Amino acid sequence: MRPVRGALCVGKKTYRPRVQSGYGCSDHVNRGDTVCGNGVYAPVEALDVALLDGVEQAVLDPVVLGYVLDKAGSRRQHVRRIR
Repeated sequence: MRPVRGALCVGKKTYRPRVQSGYGCSDHVNRGDTVCGNGVYAPVEALDVALLDGVEQAVLDPVVLGYVLDKAGSRRQHVRRIR
């Protein structure tokens, strides 16, 4: 299946003697600058760490945790009443 135009793809770049995995624009990677001038290529490790840090900050926010725990508690009470 071909990615949609301008989709994010995972690829590998070889910097002798090592290979670096990264995210980039599929059109740029597959077809070059004439089709897509977006040559941004982010290393997988750096982007994964940044993404997980953002998710962790959002999920571990005290307001979010309070909301989730309140909802879980009320759902649990609702299920007990049904049984």
